[in-house]
Amino acid sequence: MAWDEWEQLKTAAVERHTTQMQLNQLPADPGGSASGGSGGGAGKLRSDKAA
Repeated sequence: MAWDEWEQLKTAAVERHTTQMQLNQLPADPGGSASGGSGGGAGKLRSDKAA
């Protein structure tokens, strides 16, 4: 394997590992409440469609 090819493989590996996933969501509830409360708008979802 040529030295240039080795450098290209190392660069590609670094690029793969530095890519991060970003989730667009509200921050976690600081009170630790898993249900209800004012943490993430729980209990405010409404629908007019029949189940």
